[in-house]
Amino acid sequence: MPHRKALALRGISPERWDGRDGTPGAADLIRKALTTSDDHEALATMANSGGGIYRLGPAMSSVILAACRPDRFTVADSRALSTLRALGRTPPGPPGFRINDWPPYLDACQILAPQGGLSLRQVDRALWAGASDPRIAHADRPDLLR
Repeated sequence: MPHRKALALRGISPERWDGRDGTPGAADLIRKALTTSDDHEALATMANSGGGIYRLGPAMSSVILAACRPDRFTVADSRALSTLRALGRTPPGPPGFRINDWPPYLDACQILAPQGGLSLRQVDRALWAGASDPRIAHADRPDLLR
């Protein structure tokens, strides 16, 4: 899709990668996120709603974290989050993935991974697939499960 490619290339232009006018660029923000010991701060540092990288939300920020530190981070996914919510592993909330969903989501994945002998990425993929189960997809509508 040419228009998406153009948007992506604009997002990683040299000015945005290196920063300008005394503001940190994407490279600085990624470096900062990877050096913090606070998982919430790591995601918030890069996600645009926290003043981070242009056009990056929690999901794409988590992809970068997971690619760089797969033993510590996984991908933030709304479907996987809905599965965790249906299983009672994370607090209820709206369907989309918000920055504040990250700590309980990541904690739940980090607990499940060793229990199943899986990597964090394998856990979030399994949770993503679990969202297709009608009992998960309609957990907020018990009347549909009868």
